[in-house]
Amino acid sequence: MSPKFKATFEAKGFLFTALWDEQGCLWHLTFGDAPAPLFLKRLKQKGYSLSFVLAPQAFKESVVKELLTYFSGHKKTPVYPSFLLGSPFEKKVWQALLEIPWGEVKTYAWLAQKIGSPRALRAVGQALAKNPIPIFYPCHRIVAKNGPGGFSSGFKVKKKLLALEGVNVNSLTF
Repeated sequence: MSPKFKATFEAKGFLFTALWDEQGCLWHLTFGDAPAPLFLKRLKQKGYSLSFVLAPQAFKESVVKELLTYFSGHKKTPVYPSFLLGSPFEKKVWQALLEIPWGEVKTYAWLAQKIGSPRALRAVGQALAKNPIPIFYPCHRIVAKNGPGGFSSGFKVKKKLLALEGVNVNSLTF
């Protein structure tokens, strides 16, 4: 199994690029008109092809539907069959993100504690930076104890996503 299909599409003013395998599992979703360079590097390192064909319309429509539901303010994290390309530690971090409810934020320390590695704050941050499917695995809900923390697509996008969920980043107490 490997990513074979690619599509670029717009949802609520955001441009996205997604990659799927033949079974329709989502491997990657990124803001912008191309897959994230870090993800492509990982694919290449693992021996996967970097040659993609246009995704079937049904794949794209299903992901767009989930994103539009999310952007419409429905208080649920989008769900879609996915394949997570990462280490066991990274997968553990990404799976734990699903436990953070819509409209809530947690700290890197909380996440490290949640996965049973309370001292692994930096490793947790690195795993979040490699999250292949943001929004669906809501890494934007993780903040630093003394500030908003990072986001692979930039603070501006993180702030918009949190605002959509009713979180005022400027009023968070750290």
